[in-house]
Amino acid sequence: ALAVLVAQTHCVATAAEVTALEAPAAAGLLRRVIEQPLLMAHDAAMAYRAQHGGSRLECRKFKSQAFREDAEFHLRGGAWPSGFSALLDCGARALDLRLGPCPDADDCARAIASGHNVSGHVYMHHGGAWILHTTFETELESIVRWSQENDGDLVILKLVPDGGGKDRALQSAIHAALQRHDIPSVDNLAPDGGPGAGCWNGWPPWTLWYARRKGIIAVWKYDIGDTGQPNKAISCVEDNFVPHIGFNPWAGAKSFRALSTYATNIIRNQFNEVGPNSPKAVFQEVQLIWQTAGTEIYYELFYNLLGINHSSKMNQFLVNLTQRPVFLNANLVKMNNLCEHGLEVAENLGTTVTAAQRGRCASHCGGLQHFNPCVF
Repeated sequence: ALAVLVAQTHCVATAAEVTALEAPAAAGLLRRVIEQPLLMAHDAAMAYRAQHGGSRLECRKFKSQAFREDAEFHLRGGAWPSGFSALLDCGARALDLRLGPCPDADDCARAIASGHNVSGHVYMHHGGAWILHTTFETELESIVRWSQENDGDLVILKLVPDGGGKDRALQSAIHAALQRHDIPSVDNLAPDGGPGAGCWNGWPPWTLWYARRKGIIAVWKYDIGDTGQPNKAISCVEDNFVPHIGFNPWAGAKSFRALSTYATNIIRNQFNEVGPNSPKAVFQEVQLIWQTAGTEIYYELFYNLLGINHSSKMNQFLVNLTQRPVFLNANLVKMNNLCEHGLEVAENLGTTVTAAQRGRCASHCGGLQHFNPCVF
């Protein structure tokens, strides 16, 4: 295990460096970062989308994270606490982010004219729901601040850029934002648009000890068109997206069994092909959410992402599910609406939640386990 140091610094380990590794080895930090269970907030930017205003259909279909209606980050960019810091306080240690250029020049111009803090060029969205009153560049600063104030907590940013890596201007803008904060990328997209030397540049995946020294890590996933499936030649995340895993209100128990079976199979088989120590191994997701395609067919015009998650008692189920021993081997565990039981799920996965974080989470949410629905 001590040879890990050589693999990750590309140098010969001295006796002092070997001694320095004894503590992380004893703490289990020499396991690979892709083996560490972490709670991921699904489409994290939706924390910034208010429950009122705008299209009601947009809120019902796309809003995946919901905090108090009067949260300042719903109204202006650069607020503290931010939507991202609120998710991190509520147990998330990985943020799922879909990024793109301004979707409509007139809409973006109106946002700027309204006095919103739109200082960057990279916008955030979930499907057709775009956040226009702030940008990725602006809100990234709040993630950095949270990380600095909570030293030792690793934060993973899963970045899914529009265009599948082909929008060079977008790629450059995202990389520039990361570089301003010295955030390293795990990426396999070469400058010519093809595959690079591998997500880990031919070395084994980083250890948890090494990753935590970085604090924040950006991990890139490139979609194949609109399929939601990763381009495996250049992506460093396998998100294990299975669109038919949905909630049938007339067969709820069967829906939960299907979700449980999916999760167990994904975790048990995630590294079967290469193993977690292989340079070809990547981050692995298990999506503990009701997929739209598998759920909307039962609700049609009454589909409501947050509402169905709440009424089906999905997050209470996840508290019990993530207590199973198999989740000790999970990696990125994706979840909706962390205000409902996010802290408990995070703790089941091994995350240490401080009393201060718990108190702030309760404040952001309007109380622990409080549900903040879309306003009709």
